[in-house]
Amino acid sequence: MITKFKQKEYSLLKNENFLKLGEEISFTATNTMFEDVKLEKFNQLTVISVFPSLNTRVCDEQTKEISKLASEFEDVRFISISLDLPSAIAEWKSVNMLPNIEIYSDYKRREFGLKYGFLIDEIFLLDRGFIVINDQNKVIDFSYNENVHDQISFEKIKSIILDNKK
Repeated sequence: MITKFKQKEYSLLKNENFLKLGEEISFTATNTMFEDVKLEKFNQLTVISVFPSLNTRVCDEQTKEISKLASEFEDVRFISISLDLPSAIAEWKSVNMLPNIEIYSDYKRREFGLKYGFLIDEIFLLDRGFIVINDQNKVIDFSYNENVHDQISFEKIKSIILDNKK
């Protein structure tokens, strides 16, 4: 699979296969205290927002828009993941005050990026995209962006949420 970053094409790296519908998700990421957090058994509708770095306009906008969705759908879990250092995430969170989403880093092991095919070869950032998981911990939708600089579809995420709420 290919994505564009700054007008150049790059392959997405993966340890296994790219995501499949019905697949169960579990991975370890790092919180803002540099502690490992095992993310598995979500047991509720969950949206995972994936992006390269909060310190860019498009990623900042993506995270703020995800927070708006989280405010609208309080019974849905919203997780964001990037390759930012945990201290950069903590600083961004202190300025933006968005308590309704969880933000983690994949910087330590790049487990999420490699396991689910979001890691961009050569530049080692995460591609932009999203994953939606149902309450049985199965992937029900996902998207890898063909261009890292294009925004994800918040309307599509909202539609998926509405179609899968109980």
